[in-house]
Amino acid sequence: EVNVFGVHHGLKHVLKQMIKQGKGGSVVINSSAVGLRAQENFQGHSGYSSSKFAITGLVGYVAGEAAKHNIRVNAVAPGVIQTDMTGGAEGAPKIAENVQIFKRPGKVSDISRAVLYLADPSNTFITGISLPVDGGYTSK
Repeated sequence: EVNVFGVHHGLKHVLKQMIKQGKGGSVVINSSAVGLRAQENFQGHSGYSSSKFAITGLVGYVAGEAAKHNIRVNAVAPGVIQTDMTGGAEGAPKIAENVQIFKRPGKVSDISRAVLYLADPSNTFITGISLPVDGGYTSK
């Protein structure tokens, strides 16, 4: 529930402030590759996955609303990243091996570079997307 409503409420308030400032800008939401493509090797996570699919839809819809204020709204959709959530150095490689083309987990720095790309003011024609940074999860 917090995955969807938290993002929705956060977007509502940040966009209100950005519109008030009148300078345009960029919002980048964190989502997940499981919100772009279902996969049989990632069973048992339907609640999490469906919440991330909802964020994908929300980003596209809100991007359309925000465009008239010169505000871009995008998401980054990580695959298996080596963090505590994926079991760290021991668990993440096992998960990645089963669900990604690259049989290794990504790094937090892979995601941060994608966020910086989407937020970069020189990328003014990119809005409404969920950018997979997923080691090939969405291609498998």
